[in-house]
Amino acid sequence: MAASMEPYDKWLRDKLLSLNQDIDMDVFGPYISGILEEDSSFEDKKDSLLGILEQVVESGHDSLCDEILKQWDRIHGLQSNQLDETSHDKVSDLAEMLENHKIEIVKPREASKEMSEAKAAILAQYGTVSSDDEEDDDSNDGGGGAGPAGGGSAVDKNDPLSFKNRNVESVLQSEKEMKEKAKAETDKRKEKDKQDRDAQKQKQNERKDTEKKRTQKGERKR
Repeated sequence: MAASMEPYDKWLRDKLLSLNQDIDMDVFGPYISGILEEDSSFEDKKDSLLGILEQVVESGHDSLCDEILKQWDRIHGLQSNQLDETSHDKVSDLAEMLENHKIEIVKPREASKEMSEAKAAILAQYGTVSSDDEEDDDSNDGGGGAGPAGGGSAVDKNDPLSFKNRNVESVLQSEKEMKEKAKAETDKRKEKDKQDRDAQKQKQNERKDTEKKRTQKGERKR
């Protein structure tokens, strides 16, 4: 902001010093610029400026205040227009880029939706497929090995859906083991903390008992 407002700062400095050479512009300059930069109403800015100008110049406060505000709008407005033109060009370039890549942006979203639906279908069928696997295993154990049950088992092993469900089962089992391990570690830590607190409490009681005995012994001597 300091670099962009340099023309206005120079004008303000020259203007105020021409009215009062004793003004400390290192203090009042940034203060006035700060008032103008605030996101407040025109009247609020004018009231704040008048309060400052009455302290640094003897007369003409209203006209000077209006001049400061107009000069601010002129210089700052010119710079804003330049920035707006640059921003407009950047926005146009960005819009064109997004339009060119619109298809690439939409396709991943569609793929993600399809993936979510497939995952939901797998999880929904997980219980049924697992049950079928167990029945096939029982048939293989009790059957002749070369019968139809054996052939069914071979097909099931090559079934992509069954393979995915076995992966789901493996993930769920791993998560269960991790939760159980974390719970065991938490319980162990709680037990250790309890033991430490009990030990600390016992030491405090022992110190109190020792101090009490020492006090009683001293009273007997007296």
